[in-house]
Amino acid sequence: MSILVAGARGHIGSAVLQALGGTPELIAGVSRTADAEALRARGQEARAFDYADYDQMLRAFSGVETLVLVFPFAPPMLEYADRATRAAQAAGVKHVIRSSGLGASLSSPYLLAREQGEIDALVRDRSRAWTLVLPGFFMQNMVDHPEPLRSTGVYRSARGGGRTAAVDVREVGAAVAAIARDPRPHTGASYVLTGPRAETDAELVAHIAVATGRALRCEPVSAMDLRMALASAGLPDWVIDRLASLDTMVREGEAAELSPDLARLLGRAPTGFAEFAREHRAAWLA
Repeated sequence: MSILVAGARGHIGSAVLQALGGTPELIAGVSRTADAEALRARGQEARAFDYADYDQMLRAFSGVETLVLVFPFAPPMLEYADRATRAAQAAGVKHVIRSSGLGASLSSPYLLAREQGEIDALVRDRSRAWTLVLPGFFMQNMVDHPEPLRSTGVYRSARGGGRTAAVDVREVGAAVAAIARDPRPHTGASYVLTGPRAETDAELVAHIAVATGRALRCEPVSAMDLRMALASAGLPDWVIDRLASLDTMVREGEAAELSPDLARLLGRAPTGFAEFAREHRAAWLA
């Protein structure tokens, strides 16, 4: 059974690819020819395509039975999803697994969750069979963006004490891989993937403080102050608007859901943030 993992160089895609390592007929889908060549040099079959190019996707998806779709966080993501789902349909893909986002819904009052819901609707409407995974906030975000916590000891949060059940992206990848190996029992299912505990930003910072032995603190700021700080850091309005929608979602208590789905797919309890912080403590050491 051929499986193509689109976005195989990103956080989720690479985690899925790693979890599927050794699976026959596994194909990595990447956006750059150089990345495809590098993967092939390591013995991994790879196909390069651009989400902006329908014909490239049609060729890349040809002969694929199971397609794992992960779209980049970028302004054209709705256009990408439209082209990709049409290409998958035309190529005869049997099962599409789509990595969505927590709270995704066409009726969501939160901008990013609503856009994720629009993409999910395209997948449901155009796929012969489909499965959706809706992961919570990634623990890796705290590692990928360690500043200013690392240098100043202060983490600025506009989430107002709201809670999130942060999840390890590696375990999201493992869950998607479990579905991809045998997708039929998961047809038409939507899985909410969360960590084992819903915690505030202050509690996450406290875990990091314990792991590093540093005096760290979480400083509450207004949504406007954080928006201005992000703009000063050079982030475009498109990104800021969607990050702000996520903060609002958390602040209003809509991201604190705990789900048993990840544990069921993994066959074990998911990793908690305290354990994750101990593993990655070097990221926050000044």
